[in-house]
Amino acid sequence: YKDTVDKVCGDSIRMHSERLGRHIADGLVRPCSMNDIYNAILTLAVGPFLTLPILENVAGYDAARIDAYLLARKEEMVRIMHARFSVTP
Repeated sequence: YKDTVDKVCGDSIRMHSERLGRHIADGLVRPCSMNDIYNAILTLAVGPFLTLPILENVAGYDAARIDAYLLARKEEMVRIMHARFSVTP
């Protein structure tokens, strides 16, 4: 599995790493690695879905409230990523 992912995604990851390096050198992005960005995205993206069973079964959220919650987390994710990695907050 890992070898297949590396073959399929390796070029894309290298391209994004190079682009990230240029943005860092140009002062557009704080110094970081693609691994930092991937970890932040995964953590922020997966977290809300892990809480859904609690929100549905304990807090009693209905479908509309779940949709609103997920939309708010999406918007929050963009703000957090910008605040963490952008040179200009």
